[in-house]
Amino acid sequence: MTHIQHAPPCSGWTEWGKWLALITMTLDHVARYLLVPAGHGQALWIMETAGRIAFPLFAAMVAWHALYDTSRHWRYTRRLLIIGLVAQLPFMLLTGGLVLNVCFTLALGLMLACTTRALMREAAWNPATVLRHVMLAAVGLFLWYAVGPRLEYGRDGVLIIPAFMLAQYLLVNYPRLTAALGCLPVCWLATQLNDSTPALFFTCATTLCVLVIAARGGHDVPRLPPRATLPRWLWRSWYPGHLSLIVALVVVP
Repeated sequence: MTHIQHAPPCSGWTEWGKWLALITMTLDHVARYLLVPAGHGQALWIMETAGRIAFPLFAAMVAWHALYDTSRHWRYTRRLLIIGLVAQLPFMLLTGGLVLNVCFTLALGLMLACTTRALMREAAWNPATVLRHVMLAAVGLFLWYAVGPRLEYGRDGVLIIPAFMLAQYLLVNYPRLTAALGCLPVCWLATQLNDSTPALFFTCATTLCVLVIAARGGHDVPRLPPRATLPRWLWRSWYPGHLSLIVALVVVP
C-alpha cells in the first residue's frame, strides 16, 4: 500500500462544522420536544432534514480531532463523558426513557477507534502496551455489545466514529482507490442511522461532504475569522445547556 506525502491536514473546516452541528441539533430538539408535542406537526420536516445533519458532523469531527488535533485521546474521551453525564438528566426528562445521550455514543466510538489504531501502530508493539490496548479494546467491544442498544444512535452510531477515522486517514494519506475502499464502511453505516428517505438523504449527504473535505486535507475550506469561532466554553456547555433550557420550557406552563 503506497503512502503519499501531503501537506499537513487543516482543521479549519471543523470551526464551520461546530456551528452547523450545534444549530441543526438545536433545531431538531426544539422541533422534537417543543413544537411537535405542542401540535405543530409541520415541524416534523425539521427533524427529517436539518436535524439529520448534526450527528454525522459530530462523529466526523470527533474522528478528525483524534487523528490530527490531539494526542490526548483519553482526556478527550473523559471530556465527552463528563459532558454526557451533565446532560443525562435533562436528556432523560425529555426522552422519558433509559437511553444514554449522544456524548456516550461518541465517547465509546472514540475509545474503540483509538485502541484499534494504537494496536495497529508499529510503536505499540511491546507486550505491556499491547496487553493494555487489547484489554481496553475488549472492554470497549463488551460495552458496544451490552450497552449499544441503550445508546442514542445505537451500535451503528458507535461504529461510525472508527469508520470515519479510517476513511479520513486513508483519504489524507493514501491513493484515491485505496481511500475510496476505506470509505465504504462509513458510507454503509450512514445508511443505517435513519429509516425515512429524507433523513437518510441528509445523513448520507453530510457524510459524503465530510469525506470530500477530508480528501482535500481540509485545505479548500476557508477559515472562520477569529471573532466568529465558537468559544471553547460555549462549545462544551451548549449540549447540556440547551437541553436544560428546553426542559425548563416544557415544564413551565
